[in-house]
Amino acid sequence: MKSKKRYAVLVALLCAALTAGGILPAYASGKTGTAAITDSDMQDEIDQAGSDLDELESELGDIKDEHNALSKDKKKAQDYLNSLTNQASKLEDQLSGIQEQIQLKEQEIADKELLIQETEKSIAEMETLLAETESAITSGQEDLDEQYDSMKLRIQYMYENSSAMAFLERLMRSDSLASLLNNIEYINQIITYDRKMTTKFEEDQQKLVDLKNSLETQKAALETNRETLIAETKELENGRKELADMNTQLASQQKEVNNKKQASASELQQYIDELARANAKIDDYEDLIRVKKEYYDELLAQKKKLEEAAAKKDAENAANDTNGSITVGDSGIDHNMTVNASEEDLLLLSAIIYCEAGGESYEGQLAVGYVIMNRVRSNLFPNTISGVVYQKNQFSPAGSGRLATVLAMEMDPDVKGVVTDSCRRAAREVIDGTSNVGDSLFFRTWKPVPQLVENLKNNNIPYQIIGNHIFYYRWIAYNKPVNPTTAPTTEAPTTPPPTEAPTPAPTAAPTTEAPTATAPPATEPTEAPSDSSAPSSSQKPSESSGQTESSSGAESLSPTDEAPSND
Repeated sequence: MKSKKRYAVLVALLCAALTAGGILPAYASGKTGTAAITDSDMQDEIDQAGSDLDELESELGDIKDEHNALSKDKKKAQDYLNSLTNQASKLEDQLSGIQEQIQLKEQEIADKELLIQETEKSIAEMETLLAETESAITSGQEDLDEQYDSMKLRIQYMYENSSAMAFLERLMRSDSLASLLNNIEYINQIITYDRKMTTKFEEDQQKLVDLKNSLETQKAALETNRETLIAETKELENGRKELADMNTQLASQQKEVNNKKQASASELQQYIDELARANAKIDDYEDLIRVKKEYYDELLAQKKKLEEAAAKKDAENAANDTNGSITVGDSGIDHNMTVNASEEDLLLLSAIIYCEAGGESYEGQLAVGYVIMNRVRSNLFPNTISGVVYQKNQFSPAGSGRLATVLAMEMDPDVKGVVTDSCRRAAREVIDGTSNVGDSLFFRTWKPVPQLVENLKNNNIPYQIIGNHIFYYRWIAYNKPVNPTTAPTTEAPTTPPPTEAPTPAPTAAPTTEAPTATAPPATEPTEAPSDSSAPSSSQKPSESSGQTESSSGAESLSPTDEAPSND
């Protein structure tokens, strides 16, 4: 909510600044007097906007770090929840398997109990048969004993009462053979009957004994089978009890895992909610940064327009006073000087090349770089890259703050690729390369001051036009054209403080040490192709160049004119 309020306030401020007579319309209109806004005011506003941007981007970075940490915690929570889910699934499978085993055990126990019941029933039936068989055996034995006793009595009677003699007597009294045979048959039948009955009784008795033995054997087998079934049933019941205990244990584990799942899911939802809030916060900050960036860019654009207007005015003033004569002086360049450039130097060099010639061709970018390196090697300028770049009133991007902005963006890890690769490559090449603009120490845009080209040409000053820039050598004097109402005068400029006093060169045309670049034909010079997106230029008057800002026309050749702003 707080960031949304800031966003709304910032949008309102931006709209007011752009449309309701705020600071930007004042810059654009160039107001003067007590209500006018100075360059210092604009720079302060730009610095404040840049500071706000840095603060917002820093806060956004912190929020993104928090978002990343939340994302990691969310992933851990999700992984933990997935692990619990897998664990719960495995427990569910185990429980299902154990319950199936319990059901199988219960079915086996039921089957065994049924078999035990059937076996006990068979044993009971077998005991009944045994009892009946024993009863039959007892009854048969009694009958056999009775028959045996009857036979003994009959035989005893026969012997005691001379029955045998009676049989013989009966045979002897037979009156015929047929009667004899009949009597023999009769006696034989009596004897056979007794033997048959005795044998039958003995066989029946043996059958009963055999049946009894068989029944007893079957009963013993049934009893053994019953004991086996009872033991198996007991074992099944023990197995069922173990499975039931395991089922209880797994159910407890499952309940614990489900509780953990519920807690983990709640924690995961908290991370999701926090991430959603962080995403919303990131969106709010990105909106804030976008609006602030638009405001910041608009400030830079307005400052650029002011600088362009000032540069145009300077060029128009200079164009009215560039028909004097120029004397060539010594550039003071030590071509044997070795420059050891650090990575910071290369970054600074590539950044100023980008600001001055970011939209020029690679050849034009090299030319700007070589002018800077010529100054580093010249005894008329500081002998370091940073000293040359930051020399007062020499390069407008350094004075306007644009160079500092580009360097800050280059060092910001969230902003990449501000300085183009071609500018970086040009910076490395010019450190030890061969200059494509000879000993030129100055450059500027040439179109606003076409008289400069004619002036340089007429005085045999070596120069070269590459794209939108003209590159030329140093001079030591500038002769102001004769004014019909005054006597001609010569102004001797004061050059930038050299490390050693320069040796003035003769006032003749360039010697053989001049670069290979030659002056163009007498016709109006043509512009080399350049990127349509090339930044526009602006110039500031020089203070360290030694050139005056009077109407003498020296301004058109001052060191400031070679350093247009790329803001």
